[in-house]
Amino acid sequence: MLATAYVLSMVSGRLLVLPENGIAAVWPAVGVAYLWLLPFATNGERARRMWPLLTVIVSVNALVNGVTGMAWGWAWIAGVCNALAAQVACVLHTRSRIIGGEELFTARRLRVLIGHVLIATAISGLTFPLAALAGGFLSVSDVGFWFLRNASALLLFAIGPAVLRPTSHPKAPGVGTLWVAFLTLATIAAMTLAALTSGGALLAFAVVLVGIWSATVFTAPEIYAYLMSVAATVSGMTVLGYSPFGGQASASRVAVVQAVMAITVTVAVALALDRQERLVLLAQIEHERAEIARQALLLAQQSRLLGTIVGTMGEGVLVLDSSGRILLRNRSASDLVGITDGEDMSAGVLAPGQPGAVATGDIRVGGPDGPSRIVAVRAHAIEYPHAARVVILHDVTEDRHHISELESFARAAAHDLRQPLTVIQLWMETLRASLEDEAEPAGTSRQYDERDEHALRMDAVGRIDAAAERMALFLSDLLGYTVVRDGQPVPQPVDVGELVDEVLRGWATAAVDPPPKVSIQAETPVHADPSLMRRLLDNLVGNALKYTRPGEPAQVMVSTVPDGDGVILRIDDRGVGVPAGQEERIFDEFHRAPQHAQEYPGTGLGLALCRRIAERHDGWIRAAQRDGGGTRVEVRLPAVPTEVAAAAQPRRSRAATAHRAR
Repeated sequence: MLATAYVLSMVSGRLLVLPENGIAAVWPAVGVAYLWLLPFATNGERARRMWPLLTVIVSVNALVNGVTGMAWGWAWIAGVCNALAAQVACVLHTRSRIIGGEELFTARRLRVLIGHVLIATAISGLTFPLAALAGGFLSVSDVGFWFLRNASALLLFAIGPAVLRPTSHPKAPGVGTLWVAFLTLATIAAMTLAALTSGGALLAFAVVLVGIWSATVFTAPEIYAYLMSVAATVSGMTVLGYSPFGGQASASRVAVVQAVMAITVTVAVALALDRQERLVLLAQIEHERAEIARQALLLAQQSRLLGTIVGTMGEGVLVLDSSGRILLRNRSASDLVGITDGEDMSAGVLAPGQPGAVATGDIRVGGPDGPSRIVAVRAHAIEYPHAARVVILHDVTEDRHHISELESFARAAAHDLRQPLTVIQLWMETLRASLEDEAEPAGTSRQYDERDEHALRMDAVGRIDAAAERMALFLSDLLGYTVVRDGQPVPQPVDVGELVDEVLRGWATAAVDPPPKVSIQAETPVHADPSLMRRLLDNLVGNALKYTRPGEPAQVMVSTVPDGDGVILRIDDRGVGVPAGQEERIFDEFHRAPQHAQEYPGTGLGLALCRRIAERHDGWIRAAQRDGGGTRVEVRLPAVPTEVAAAAQPRRSRAATAHRAR
């Protein structure tokens, strides 16, 4: 279809030749050639077929020009000129991506398109017009007419693909097809009336103003279709001698008319595009305004919800700045410690001598006249303008009383349950001493069965005494497990090395033969309950000392390794090791590895208690065999928070005791 349109545009152009210079008055062929080449320029796969198409365009142009009276040499040059203008315009438009893609065609892109059209027309002018000017066939004014004619035609046709693409313009309100058709017919009628009456030029210019005004209500495609129809009609009437703007047909008259129509179309399309851009921007602004309003409403709802939640929390919440001044607090915080907004908390909740550092642990508030409370303080650093940390206050008075009652019960139960065992053990000692007194004096003889009966009685006494010892150990572990299970940990900085020293003193390792070798490399403290940590180390270090081969000294290393926001506590030994398949089961209640149950005494609660202590600190415990023999037990415990580390006063420096051996 474009091939037919190209031939018809060539023929119509050659039929309207100006007598004074032999140049066609209008030349739509350059615009049709542009439309024909554009799909090949914008499609990479079809770009390879552009050169054969250019050959066809040049050949058709030369053929029509030659048949209609142009010298054949000049006809071929004119064909190259026509094809060159269309090709350069296509290449410039596609390289700059002002045509194609999903982007909107804006007024700024229209300005770029106009520049490309002028460049393409100027480059093509280096062929036919320049050669004709050099040969004396055309004057400078004729070359100017040729440039204006080709640039106008190429511009009018190049605007079409840009504004008629569905994705090139937003869905802006227009007037509809019927109104466009009505205004087009009315404008053509007015232009015809202006051409047939004297003094009609004023009417024609008034119609031009109407065309410009229509850009304020038409969409870009509507204004382009409307004014292109008017431009084609006016150009044809001018060439035929019926110019709506008056005067006889001449090169200058036709050039002026084409320039006026090209400018009118360009300005009107630019106004329509500008209007559409404003509509898009307004729509985006309205959408963003609605989104901002929605987000503001959502934030307000979330803020109210958060305020309600924080306000109804049983725990007190404080937000402090870097100097320790309260920025925000809830009602529970005021009820617990009696504070208000803006109050300086450098005394009380904040550690003395450490500005901005929050102490964690328990504090006692109230009294002496009012009721006394125990409040647990937890601090968390935050990254927020003007705020440094969040402090959580929790009333643990009942929990601490509960723990105290549990400990009192444990002590009482231990005393009440151990008292009969102690009596049994005392009587066993008395009975053993009595049996030893009955032992046969040296030099006397006794019957074999009497000696055997005496040995049996001594063995029975030993078994009863051992059973009583196991029962006492079991009661101690069971009561300890109950306290660990039901009690609430009170974490604070714990020096692992110092606790290991205490545990070793309790085990009286110096009296063991052969004496154990204990190495301590525990520089990193943990944030844990001291009493629970002592139970943990007592069990783990005790197992490392106990589960050794006969005659071999125990070799134990205790170390701590930082692990993100936690610390890994390691107890390594060179003892009998954990039997394969028992690595997880040894932490179950009342479970003991069958391989060790007979040789090494125990209740099966010690490692279960260790697991429970680790879990109460949001950590874990695991055991594994070591290469070369022995066991490695690892426990993950919380690290000391930065605020707590800054506030804590170390009980002693361990810089000189990084490695100790026993």
